Amino acid sequence: MRILLTGTPGVGKTSIARVLARKLKYRLINEYSFAVENGIGEWDAEEEALG
Repeated sequence: MRILLTGTPGVGKTSIARVLARKLKYRLINEYSFAVENGIGEWDAEEEALG
């Protein structure tokens, strides 16, 4: 099963994801860390985000 959380910045998505992962014994994957570690995407300085 995959659970994807979306929303505006600063509303607690990461905190909720950590709690869910711990309670459900799931692995938590942070999309930014995953992309950087696997060479996916390029940093867009103008957008200050992976593009």
